[in-house]
Order: sequence, then structure tokens, then C-alpha cells
Amino acid sequence: MLNRFGIVPYFIAPPELLPSFMHRSGEIVDVPGEAGFQVQINYALDDVISSLDVLMMLRIQRERRDATAKLPIAEFTQNYQLNAARLQKLPQSALIMHPGPVNRGVEVTDQVFADPRCEIVEQVRNGLLMRMSVLGHLLK
Repeated sequence: MLNRFGIVPYFIAPPELLPSFMHRSGEIVDVPGEAGFQVQINYALDDVISSLDVLMMLRIQRERRDATAKLPIAEFTQNYQLNAARLQKLPQSALIMHPGPVNRGVEVTDQVFADPRCEIVEQVRNGLLMRMSVLGHLLK
């Protein structure tokens, strides 16, 4: 949807967690499917963090250990965790988002939740209310 407004979002992740067609760091790729949208791939959060308007984090799904087994958690946190040092690089006008649940100490540190740019708690609350509303509607 963002592409319709001329925005090509970054997709920032280690190559171990990306499908093979996304193994092209620094390039814009077409995402297959009916929606037909583009993203710019980048393997290094530090390379782009100062240019972000919104940083939408996702959690490492430990239950899907097959994909993450190739990437030690310590390596992930070193390169992708949003921490105090990376907060300093993130623009003051940027928003920090995460749909939850959050693996504190992996994707984000406790300092993130204290940052005024952090919308994680509100996003999780709104997601819960939205799901409750949809379920209530479906059960009527």
C-alpha cells in the first residue's frame, strides 16, 4: 500500500531470515503475490536507521527455530536490537512500533519503552481491541 504513495519501505533483516529472492541487500525487489509491491532490502539496521520515519520491529519467533538456528541470538541482538545507542541515531520525529509480543532484551531493550517515540504499548493495546471487535462481529 505504501508504494501507491511513492514510498518504498526498507525491509531490514539478516539474510538468514529472508527468503532467497530477498538476498539482494541495497536493492529494491518486487515481492511476489497478488499485491505486487516493492521493498528495499538492507541487511544492516545501522546503515539506514538515521533516515527512518517509522521503525516497525518484529519478534524473533523462537518456536520457528529452524530458520533462526542459523543466526545466533547474540549475533542478532548485536546487529538488530533497538538499544540506547541506536535510539540516539533514530530521528526524534520517528515512531517505534512492534506488534507484540516483544522479546525484551532481544529485539528491544527496556530503554526503548521509556522513549517518547515508542508506540509499542499503544499498538499492542489497539491490536487487542481490534481483534476483540472482529471476533465479536463474527460471532454475532
